[in-house]
Amino acid sequence: MEFCIRTDYGKVNITASNGEVRESSVHFYKVKIAIDFVLEFGFTSSNVTIKEEDAADAQPIAVITTNLEACDCPANANSNTDCYGTDPKTYNQNDILSVCVYDPNGNSIITSFKDVELGNGQISTQVIDPDGRPTALASVSRLNEEMAIVNTRIVSAFFDSSDGVAPAPINVQGTAIIGFKTSRIQD
Repeated sequence: MEFCIRTDYGKVNITASNGEVRESSVHFYKVKIAIDFVLEFGFTSSNVTIKEEDAADAQPIAVITTNLEACDCPANANSNTDCYGTDPKTYNQNDILSVCVYDPNGNSIITSFKDVELGNGQISTQVIDPDGRPTALASVSRLNEEMAIVNTRIVSAFFDSSDGVAPAPINVQGTAIIGFKTSRIQD
């Protein structure tokens, strides 16, 4: 008897080009198992030998490994050196918040964004929807470069504190889709 055991590690939602969302694993491992039954003395005694065959390794076509970084920056930033740094900028209602997202190693480019939200732990608002479309108050610039910029207006709800307490710090979080920095076509 031969069978295969597959172990899936982690879960991630994958969205197909038609918008269908399905669950997939982050990584999987397959082991092929072959069992030989040796029946001695009819059916009154049995001996089972288990033999493990090596599983075939899947060879990835290409892998991009990177850790992206983000910072608040001017809307016309040209590189991550234009980031405001450790001294955070103070924003007012309706100001434009620009977030630069970049690969510090320069190995990849930012091709798009999806599921980007602006929030403070109590409330949040969508900046870019799950399909990658910016809302009416947002825009994206410098796509297909090492650094891309998400711009959005800071709505008044983040400043509305009836108890007189200063507004809570806000965060921008979402998914950046990356691609290869260079490409080559072979004949």
